[in-house]
Amino acid sequence: MPNLNQPTEISLATEWEDPRGASCEELRATWCRLSIRVGQSVLTRVLDESAQSVRDAIYAPAYPLAEWIAFNWWPLMTECRSEPASGANQRHNLRFAAEGFAWPDLEFVPEGRWVRAVWKASAPTSSKVRFLEEGFAVIEKKALAKALTEFVDRVVARLELHNAGPTALVEEWAAIRQANSEETAFCEAAGAMGLDPYNLPDQVADRLTQASAMLPSEVLSEFFSAASTEQVHQQAAWIQSALQKLAKRPLTSRLKGWLGRYRDRLEDAEPWQQGYLLAHDFRQDAKLKHISSPPNLEQVCGTDEGRLPVVAVASADPVAEAIARFTNARGPAVLMPKRREESRRFALARSLCEYLCAAHDGAALLTTAATERQKRTRAFAAELLAPAEGIRGLLSRARVSGDEIAEIAAHFRVSDWVIRHQLENHGLARAVS
Repeated sequence: MPNLNQPTEISLATEWEDPRGASCEELRATWCRLSIRVGQSVLTRVLDESAQSVRDAIYAPAYPLAEWIAFNWWPLMTECRSEPASGANQRHNLRFAAEGFAWPDLEFVPEGRWVRAVWKASAPTSSKVRFLEEGFAVIEKKALAKALTEFVDRVVARLELHNAGPTALVEEWAAIRQANSEETAFCEAAGAMGLDPYNLPDQVADRLTQASAMLPSEVLSEFFSAASTEQVHQQAAWIQSALQKLAKRPLTSRLKGWLGRYRDRLEDAEPWQQGYLLAHDFRQDAKLKHISSPPNLEQVCGTDEGRLPVVAVASADPVAEAIARFTNARGPAVLMPKRREESRRFALARSLCEYLCAAHDGAALLTTAATERQKRTRAFAAELLAPAEGIRGLLSRARVSGDEIAEIAAHFRVSDWVIRHQLENHGLARAVS
């Protein structure tokens, strides 16, 4: 398990080499000995079958890799969808920088503030080297951006030194480096949807711009991580309408005054661990002592009228599982598409996590996206509604059937998925079909 209190470092080191008769000027100018390290792992450690030896670097032109980084920059940093858009693997895995050269099978998976790096041993068919390392690490996004930027900057400087150009890389990289705040916001929105912001049809670009103008800034990142290209305007309009409905609700939750109560308790840990710890704190603070039974959310966070601060509405194509709006004066209120009771309880629990961690009055989207924030709220809700220790007390053996999972889920008034999630995350038992 990565230790997020000690951020993993990443580096791409280059030593310029003789180009060995490379065919074009940008390849000749950037031929190098390249070493990629993540923490203590050397991702470019290869077995050279020709020399029957192991070395920690590969020999290749840096240009194709720098070009791949530049042309995939925005999705590489922001695309963290639960269902990746078409071609996501090509945008996130280094091996697609190919151009006839061998690159490590290294995938970058954005998760909000962090990026998960996953690498596998591989034997590219175009080369006589075999990559030996496999593993994963969690890298702070700022650290990854810094390392990749420094690498591309070195390649661009090398091209300029050797008058190798003009090239597509130099033009693309200049657009990225010179983007102002407004352009950056647009590019991040497009990237979150798996799109190339510099190669969008006018109609799609207009939809993104209009959607951005319709929604408050605090929900934009999560919105674009879940929205569809075809329905982005309609989905933004639905969220805008939902927030207006929530703003008109006069109901006050019994949790008024709790806004941001746990903000300082967020630790640099895996999102599911954060959610678990926060749910444990909330159960204590809200005096929910019976871990073997479902919590009474009506009693804990209901309104003075005894009702939950929840609005259920119809939606043909919901982009979010729920929309939360919260103020310190009134507490959280939630709007969601009409769903079963289990889904409503789960969405309300997720909204509590957002409310307890919020910096100020505002709004939040609860989606299926794979961001750190969404993972944290899902883990919080699972542990609040169906505590791991409560589930453990209902287990009789290490293997649990589908019927038993359904019975436990009914006991805690959650979905089967929540119980399966808890079994796996906490190593309680093995689910069998």
